[in-house]
Amino acid sequence: QTQMGNLDASKKMLKKIVVRDPYFIYAWHDLGSLYLREGKSAVGIAYLNKVLEVAPAYRPTLESLAYFYMRQGDRAKASAYIHVAMRSTSCPDTRDFYKGWLAALKSKKPFKYASLQWADLKPPT
Repeated sequence: QTQMGNLDASKKMLKKIVVRDPYFIYAWHDLGSLYLREGKSAVGIAYLNKVLEVAPAYRPTLESLAYFYMRQGDRAKASAYIHVAMRSTSCPDTRDFYKGWLAALKSKKPFKYASLQWADLKPPT
């Protein structure tokens, strides 16, 4: 439904899901992402934090929060989320991606990827 542009219907459906199953982290994550996309950061972050209450090492949420804080200019918070994500993976390519993201934060260079799914596992040079 989100691809059809019907965000309100998507949010209603996701809210019904989390009422029925408060441990369904994918719905919490999607709600948080939708609200962040709409510019409602306080609500979006609250939903994303619900994910981390249930699954503290869920990397897509950690990446989303890191990306959000990076865009807000809070590099310390962004780095903290990336470090947690990096500790939760044993995949060398994923760890390299996070190392590249941390290096970009440290050097204050742009890093446009919010998630590995769009990054092709290689940070931009």
